Amino acid sequence: MSFNENKTEPSNPPISDRLNVLCAHIHQGLLSWIPPYLSEMGEICDNWFYRNPLPEVVLPLITCQAVNGNPEDSKVLRTATAILSGLIGLQILDDTRVRNNRQSLWMKVGMERAIHYAYAFEALSNQLWVKLVQEGDASEAVFQNYQQGMMIALAGRNRVLSHYNRNWETYWKTAEMTSAHPSGHIAASGAMLARADESLIESCRIFGYHLGLARHLLEVYQCMEEPGKHLLPCHQDVNLPILYALKCNHPGKTELADIIQQDQLALHQQRVIEILDATDAKGYLMWAALQERKRALEAVKPCPNEEGKQLMEAFLMGWFEQSTAFAGREEVNLPDEKKMEIPHREFDPKEISSGLSSISYRSIGLGLRHQIRQTPLQPGT
Repeated sequence: MSFNENKTEPSNPPISDRLNVLCAHIHQGLLSWIPPYLSEMGEICDNWFYRNPLPEVVLPLITCQAVNGNPEDSKVLRTATAILSGLIGLQILDDTRVRNNRQSLWMKVGMERAIHYAYAFEALSNQLWVKLVQEGDASEAVFQNYQQGMMIALAGRNRVLSHYNRNWETYWKTAEMTSAHPSGHIAASGAMLARADESLIESCRIFGYHLGLARHLLEVYQCMEEPGKHLLPCHQDVNLPILYALKCNHPGKTELADIIQQDQLALHQQRVIEILDATDAKGYLMWAALQERKRALEAVKPCPNEEGKQLMEAFLMGWFEQSTAFAGREEVNLPDEKKMEIPHREFDPKEISSGLSSISYRSIGLGLRHQIRQTPLQPGT
């Protein structure tokens, strides 16, 4: 079965030919590394680019140029190729949570094979990173930066799978971990490859961080825009529009809180949608996304290379131009009392393993032997 069946035409945002050329370099680079005995991975790679007309993997190339590096240098392209392989594997895993998206690989090949391919892309990514470090094309610092970004993303994904997001603060911490910090680490890698000074590396990281949050907000907004899809949560999840409605003051706030408390979202679906519409949750999403865009654009300013800065800005603006609601829009007229700021904060890598102490791993064999030792022998045994 072809992995590319049931395609819908992707949007074609106005983006520079330069970015398209850089995407093509990375795309072809990964295809050249796929072993012949796993040739179907090439088709999955093709489909990933089809689904992602503004792929995050170009970030290291454009930030590299923004700090006066050469994005077409072989070490930069090979590093981006290693990052691409890891991103494809991560998206395959993310898609397993989506039950109604025909573009998801697992719906075409089954869950087990999809997870198998995710492992294959991650293994290929690790193989490429080993070669890069061994041959001196990427420093261990660049590799560790990438690994930390992936670990943060996976830790955030674990919070999503654990249905951990029950309030405003925990939701945004998870959004930072799944979207903001990983994008920041990827963006920083380009400046690191160009051997830029720490202040410029930090500028690129901040750009990627706010880009990640803006993309997250745009995706939530798009879900609310789709006909018949109101982004109501499943299981114990509570999504951003609902959390926003619980945080700001309005006549339906107490009623919504009661519905959440009683776990009756599905039963009162239409009423919840009416409450969300009355709170102008979409207006808030637009306002918050534009705030993140401003912060990302501000982070670009210290970068010395004008063409690189233009590429960063074009990449960012391309995400907003995919939605007609944001076309040419600079501001949203939202009352001050409805402007709920996102709680930005630095991420402590130690938090990745903060929950592991509560997980007990015990050998069944050792446990059985311990039980036998503690049990007194009975007569006749």
